[in-house]
Amino acid sequence: MHRRGKYLWLIPLHGLLTVFLFYLGDLPWLGSWYLKDSFFTSQAYHELCLLALVGPVVWAAFLFRIKGGVIVSVAESLAIFPHALYFSPYPDPLFRLGAFTGVSILLSGFIGRGLTSREELSRQQSRLERFLAQTIDVQERERRYLARELHDESAQLLIDISHEIDELLETEEDNTVHKERLRRLRTSIDNVLEGTRRFIRGLRPPLLEEMGLGPALRWLAEELSEEQGLEVSVDVQDQGKRLSEAQELNVFRIAQEALNNVRKHSQATKAVLRLIVTEEKVQLQVEDNGVGFAVPTQDDLVNAGKFGLIGIRERARLAGGTARIESTPGKGTVVTVEMPVLNAE
Repeated sequence: MHRRGKYLWLIPLHGLLTVFLFYLGDLPWLGSWYLKDSFFTSQAYHELCLLALVGPVVWAAFLFRIKGGVIVSVAESLAIFPHALYFSPYPDPLFRLGAFTGVSILLSGFIGRGLTSREELSRQQSRLERFLAQTIDVQERERRYLARELHDESAQLLIDISHEIDELLETEEDNTVHKERLRRLRTSIDNVLEGTRRFIRGLRPPLLEEMGLGPALRWLAEELSEEQGLEVSVDVQDQGKRLSEAQELNVFRIAQEALNNVRKHSQATKAVLRLIVTEEKVQLQVEDNGVGFAVPTQDDLVNAGKFGLIGIRERARLAGGTARIESTPGKGTVVTVEMPVLNAE
């Protein structure tokens, strides 16, 4: 409102000046001056003044939307109403005045409606961005909570059971059958424990907090290679620069989602993960030699339920960056994300 009030004085100033010029054209001495040896008639002069009166209407519609434009339109029409009754040099003055008022009000409605719709769209976009940011934040908190709970309870319980089985296996009682069953049980628990640890690392990788983004991405590639037999090479060029904790986590999640898409859909045998960190920006690229696909639009992604690619784009956009997906059927896919380096806030 303060910004609107800053320019409020221009509307009455413009309007009063134009109305003054409008009536000035009715003075006999001025009329004889501009009509003498000129094609410029009194009617043309007043038509130009009417056109100039549209200016304050547009100002008001831009600053105060429909209501402001309508008020200025009516005020100007009332100001020149006496001219239509007593001084007009051309026929049908009331009709012309009514036409001017109607066109001014319609113009106010058009401008005000358009600006109001744009502001509402901007507010909706802002609300959506806040919702997405809060959703991502809640997801990370839930991941942190699950990782802590799994580590503190489930994993610890499995470790305690494993220790008890080890103690039973070390007893001197000669019970071969029981010991063999205990060994199988011990092996099963080790498998469950390893799976739980892997799940915990996927939820909240300790390497990310302890060592930084580069080692965490290498671990992510190694995990995928061991589990899926997919050859993933990692190229990190960060010169030892650490990003903020939030941005490192964001980049890690984007890489994680991109590699998950490679694993699930690409049928690739090789993938390359590149990370370049400079003073100004972060660039992450994931390239595979898979089957590729025709790059869909955002609406197509939503309709198809491909929320992984949507998540990559939204995470990049919320961080002030962009995500570009390039793919051709039969020629693999390249996902490139660029975003500015953000501070801790």
